[in-house]
Amino acid sequence: MPGAELPHVVSYEDALRDGVPPGTVAVIGGGGIGVDTAAFLVESPDEAVRAAEFAARWDVTVADDLVGDVPQRLPAVGRTLRTGADVTVLRRSGKFGQGIGITSRWVAVGRLRDAGVRMIGGVQEYLRIEPGTLWIRDEDGRETAVPADHVVVCAGQERSPAVEGVTEGVVAEGVAGAGLAPGLAAAGVPYAVVGGARDARSVDAVRATSEAIDAVRTLAP
Repeated sequence: MPGAELPHVVSYEDALRDGVPPGTVAVIGGGGIGVDTAAFLVESPDEAVRAAEFAARWDVTVADDLVGDVPQRLPAVGRTLRTGADVTVLRRSGKFGQGIGITSRWVAVGRLRDAGVRMIGGVQEYLRIEPGTLWIRDEDGRETAVPADHVVVCAGQERSPAVEGVTEGVVAEGVAGAGLAPGLAAAGVPYAVVGGARDARSVDAVRATSEAIDAVRTLAP
């Protein structure tokens, strides 16, 4: 897409790791990763604050001793919070949050709606990216401008090319591309390719963890 190489266009990995500067954000891709990335942009990095907001929204009680039990792995440094009105999530087809578990998808999408995040489905085509604007062809065929001081891409993932044709021999998601799989194969070290490195069509933590456990059981002496 014209403009994809501009400096204000980043992958979701970079957005989650480094944060996104102030301004409007267009999120390309409205699956599970796109929904979670949008929530990252509009929700507090403080787990206690998020727990209190969740409890108030759904009228439930969250025990104080549970808050903070899971380490906050995403740094607050460089993280800019913004109103939902500054974030637009776009999707070609299917449901927003598709890929999220059926029992939790409604919560994930609901928090974006509560925050006022704009969600545009039925995008026929992503036309071009310009400074401050993402141009699309909407579901009615009209050329439409979406405010975008920053563009976060949550689409187009591919499996690691380093594991093409590899069926045996555990490579974690993201490291196979560095050449680990071919090196292990050449050294005769047993391994297995799991998670997004094996199949990036639907990056699923549950599936990746299950595959890793199965691999350990298979490879363990």
